[in-house]
Amino acid sequence: MKYLNLAPALGDYAPIGHVSLRLMLVYFGLLCVAAAMGVYTLACPNEPKFYASAHAYVGGVQDSINKYSISKIENEVANSDEDFAVQFWHIREAVRGTMLEGEKHAGRNGLLHVYYELKDYSRPNARRCAAALYATGFAILLIPSADVFVRVARLFIISIGQWLGL
Repeated sequence: MKYLNLAPALGDYAPIGHVSLRLMLVYFGLLCVAAAMGVYTLACPNEPKFYASAHAYVGGVQDSINKYSISKIENEVANSDEDFAVQFWHIREAVRGTMLEGEKHAGRNGLLHVYYELKDYSRPNARRCAAALYATGFAILLIPSADVFVRVARLFIISIGQWLGL
């Protein structure tokens, strides 16, 4: 039964009425991770959140998207950053006057790829903020985790030594 008492063996108890440093680090680390999740959820566009790549996005929406949605996407891409607008106009010119359904379908898929990329690169400040909060939170959480790991490893080595009679 004594083997189940790992916490007392790790030592460093805080006096009654005080909060241990490890607990505060876990609290603030989780707080940063929660803030990062909030920023990502509220500020980042839905398309990159729900689809891992442009190919996944196009595969997921190509059969269900209607002409109204396509016209909204065309308008947003055409009036966006210069790089995305240029890509849009190249696609538009490539399929202009095309009568073959396959080429029209390819043009629409190209437009959806450009739209996904537009959304994926939008709001860079929100993405940087979320990344910084995630990195900070996980770095803070690493401190008590590493501390507990080192303590448990030390106890394990000591117990192995005792078991071997060293």
